[in-house]
Amino acid sequence: MNTLNKKFTQKPTLKLTPLKYNVINPKSQMAYDTLMQVCECSKWVWLDGSFPTEVNKFNFFKKETCIDMGIRFDPIDDILMGKNVYLRFGDKEDYNFYKERGLRIISPSEFYKIQNLKPKIIKKINKWFDKYSPDRESKGEYKLLNS
Repeated sequence: MNTLNKKFTQKPTLKLTPLKYNVINPKSQMAYDTLMQVCECSKWVWLDGSFPTEVNKFNFFKKETCIDMGIRFDPIDDILMGKNVYLRFGDKEDYNFYKERGLRIISPSEFYKIQNLKPKIIKKINKWFDKYSPDRESKGEYKLLNS
């Protein structure tokens, strides 16, 4: 079960399991931002090494954006990634090709349920990021509305 560290000033930490046959489709900027917060709390990073909340990949494909977390599509991925979990993104069309091989496109809510992340934990994570990282890039357009 996922729990958060006791000190609110420290970034929350989570232990999540990479989903081998699932990609997540956040259909709004807010859903994307929350997903990036959760991934960052698990110490997952983008393939280029940047933290999930440091960039806004949602801008590329908007509601068609899909995020995969550590999926190994071919043997070269094992060489590139090693044992690390890296985030990658694309649009639904990029991942439709892999559906034939058993890949599923799921919502962030389904991802949180699989990871046993209760809404209470997600709210605490949101609260921490809003307090200590209010200008994060992953907020995108709604960052301006909440300033």
